[in-house]
Amino acid sequence: MRARGVSPLVVDDPRTDFRPTPWGPFVASIETPAMGVVVDALCGPDRARCKATCGERKEARSFAACAIDALYGDDSESWTLARELFDEHGTLPGTGAVHVIDAGYLGVMNTRAALPKGAYRHHLQWLVKGLRTIESVIAAVATTSSEPVLFRTRPHAVMFYKTDVPSYPSAYAMENVVGYNLEGPLHESEHKVMATLFHEIFHLNDAGHGDWSDRALSPLFSAILETCADDDACLEPYAPDDTKVPGGTYYPFDPRTAAVREYAAEIGERWFVEHRAIVERGEQPEQAFKCATSLNADAWSQVVGEFFGGVDLVAECPTPAPSSEES
Repeated sequence: MRARGVSPLVVDDPRTDFRPTPWGPFVASIETPAMGVVVDALCGPDRARCKATCGERKEARSFAACAIDALYGDDSESWTLARELFDEHGTLPGTGAVHVIDAGYLGVMNTRAALPKGAYRHHLQWLVKGLRTIESVIAAVATTSSEPVLFRTRPHAVMFYKTDVPSYPSAYAMENVVGYNLEGPLHESEHKVMATLFHEIFHLNDAGHGDWSDRALSPLFSAILETCADDDACLEPYAPDDTKVPGGTYYPFDPRTAAVREYAAEIGERWFVEHRAIVERGEQPEQAFKCATSLNADAWSQVVGEFFGGVDLVAECPTPAPSSEES
């Protein structure tokens, strides 16, 4: 989900954030976050002690390494994973000060700083594997495209937190950062964590493209809602994912969560799931999203063109996708 929070720290080079720039392999000298971002992500609520420990490190990458040592040094396995996240992707394994986020229909939520150590270490392991897989799939797709793949894959930081019961939201995306709830209900398996991570990274790209989904997909999204309202059976062929709001309907379409940006992020997530199977195993989807309705095909084509270099390795539909009147 997208959330609103503190003001962003602006970095001028678009290769360091999610403005439209071609995907490329990680280059530490370009993509290491600025010092202000490092301090925000790794010093958390105890900035004075953090700066006292690492203050002599004047270069952002060196300061980050020192701060990671201080945060994770008492858990060697978590420390190794935290360094892998930073060294391979430039993504900071962060913990923020207590703050408030607007979580949509869930209301205003207070988050508490937390770290993926001890009993929570597996979350960090799943995130490292997930980001590696995302990078691998995007790299493979980029080699097949004659157009640039304008999808960035490396958030400045993953900020770990907890909330009071119920543990929502599971994740959020804002200002080049992904937030990750260590007790979030969507984080029950490696597969679900990878899907959620891609979903949130898509939100960052969408925002970096000037909230593209609001401009491009709103007519299609409105047409779906006008046709189906909150009727499950009617919405099913249009839903890119099977996630539902508790007691409601599909997440992008439920009256409490309905937002075109969530619809776009789920289409992006579905693109990733289908293309991962093709890239890694040569498997085509049994039921391709784009083939369910003509509106799906239109939305899919626009998302693929904007973010994924026009690469669509999913086989052509055996028959034209049904129109909205037929579905």
